[in-house]
Amino acid sequence: SDVYKRQILNCQQKASQKELLQEQLKNLGFQNITSLAADSIFQVRLQCYIEQPLDHFQKSIKTFPQRLTISHVGYDRPVVLITEGYSMRKNYLQELAQMLNANQVRMEYRYFGESVPDTLDWKYLTIEQASEDYHRLRQLLGKIYPGPWLVTGWSKGGQTALIYYYHHPKDVQAVVAYDAPLNHSQ
Repeated sequence: SDVYKRQILNCQQKASQKELLQEQLKNLGFQNITSLAADSIFQVRLQCYIEQPLDHFQKSIKTFPQRLTISHVGYDRPVVLITEGYSMRKNYLQELAQMLNANQVRMEYRYFGESVPDTLDWKYLTIEQASEDYHRLRQLLGKIYPGPWLVTGWSKGGQTALIYYYHHPKDVQAVVAYDAPLNHSQ
């Protein structure tokens, strides 16, 4: 029947989109790419890791794996980057991604969850280093997703989104910070 043929075609398109995206990510240096359950919004959902410099400013050889998820709608769609303030728990649909029919990228904050260096040198757990993590991710994924990018987060993640934008204002077109605390003194 026609319904069955459409279902098969839809499955084939999702499979080819997933394979293409996985190959593109591998070519950019992303590792341990695994598939997550797709849903009615995202055609493809992946979890992967990117090796980040422990110190972006000294370009040391020390790195750590930073975990992220990519929920893909289409290459021609905007991207909503979610700056997690801590570790990533379950994957979810962020309201901006749904409203804009956008791709969604979530990245775990350095030194939290699975994004932990072998040696915990706390001097590298700074907002400047975290901003550089997001900037590097944006540069890499911008090769796959050239459209507009938005950054968002909640609480410490919202604070992270604002600080990332402060350091790299040309990376994103908008910031939506939910319940973000801001310290006005040092």
